[in-house]
Amino acid sequence: MKKRNLIYVTCMLIAMGACSATSKNQAEVVIDTWGKYNVGTILFEDKAPETKGSDVYHRIIPDAESYIKAQAREVLATLYNSPDDSIPTVNKIHYTLEDIEGVSAKGGGNGDVTIFYSTRHIEKSFAANDTAKLFFETRGVLLHELTHAYQLEPQGIGSYGTNRVFWAFIEGMADAVRVANGGFDGPNARPKGGNYMDG
Repeated sequence: MKKRNLIYVTCMLIAMGACSATSKNQAEVVIDTWGKYNVGTILFEDKAPETKGSDVYHRIIPDAESYIKAQAREVLATLYNSPDDSIPTVNKIHYTLEDIEGVSAKGGGNGDVTIFYSTRHIEKSFAANDTAKLFFETRGVLLHELTHAYQLEPQGIGSYGTNRVFWAFIEGMADAVRVANGGFDGPNARPKGGNYMDG
């Protein structure tokens, strides 16, 4: 019996070591493959410096430009096999904090992207003074919006505002990238029901 337990424990340790090595190797691949990729110029602007949401954001993300670049590389590594793939060029991302309703949204195109993040949403997410929860939410929202900046779009079926399949693809892909990078807090964080056309 002791011998069987010893064999079981040894196998578990080997498996855990292999999983750890695999995760480490994947992280190294992202750094090696995407570390020098030009994600575009990041222009960070705080349009609501007087708000509590702005103050909290700056405490959890002290260097927004570097943080956004790092998350952009995670998105690229999720969407594409290598920098040699057909990736839409992003010349500039103008990322703003704004005191407005909503959560976040991407705008612009043709290499000039805008993304806003609502300080009101930041304040709601920080209602329990849980810094870890807010950081998790902020990263997840950013992964979603950055996917919109770098993802390919369906061709020949209309546009985001005119075709439900187009819309579902765009929004579904952005949430899929967020899921793939651990951006939702478990299976209970996602809405139940609906269908694949709900984005």
